[in-house]
Amino acid sequence: SAMKCDNCGGTTSSASPIFVDGDNTAPSSVSTYCIDGTNGNACTLPFGPLCVLAQTSGMTHSDGYVGVYVDSGNGYVLVSDPSRKYAKNQVVVDRCYTNLLSVKVVNTNRNAWIGDIQVSKDYGATYSAMKCDNCSGTTASASPIFVDGDSGSMAGVSTYCIDGNSCILPLSMISPSYVRPYTCKDQGVSVRPSWKLMGFFDASDPGCAGLSTSTSAYDDSACGLFP
Repeated sequence: SAMKCDNCGGTTSSASPIFVDGDNTAPSSVSTYCIDGTNGNACTLPFGPLCVLAQTSGMTHSDGYVGVYVDSGNGYVLVSDPSRKYAKNQVVVDRCYTNLLSVKVVNTNRNAWIGDIQVSKDYGATYSAMKCDNCSGTTASASPIFVDGDSGSMAGVSTYCIDGNSCILPLSMISPSYVRPYTCKDQGVSVRPSWKLMGFFDASDPGCAGLSTSTSAYDDSACGLFP
């Protein structure tokens, strides 16, 4: 699959195709470009598992303005063009990161934007809706989400970021997909470990004070009791 450029110009981030040039002339036929190389501009194509996809909805009156910011560990960075009116079904942000803390959206224009903001934890193979921490409405799902500079609303959308407010979509609100940090011989990474209770401390012994007594001793035969 195509890699994605983190800091390229253009309307998309896909590096298939990508235009790379030493001067600052943007192409008309390629939507991702890395230009002005003679002035030291270098473009980065990070290979990270965490991807953000923000796309305008296809519903009526969904086209509009939106500022999308991503915090990948060094504070929020603007990754969309807030002065641009995004058309229906248009991709606003499509970027991947090695680290991702949260996404922030805001619209100070009275022309609302309606779209879906989703995150992938598997390099863009599958996506799930992000959730808004401080939006109004009856749900927190950002798929879809209504972002507006005034106090409007839209039938069919139950998550609102209105009045020009900045709304936060933290990755921590997404149900985690736990991955075992080790692999066992002849087993795939999807194999879940099993656990066995080998003992416990007496609840009547607060702070496990009994361990500090002279009667406490290590017994290496204990492990042999559990096949």
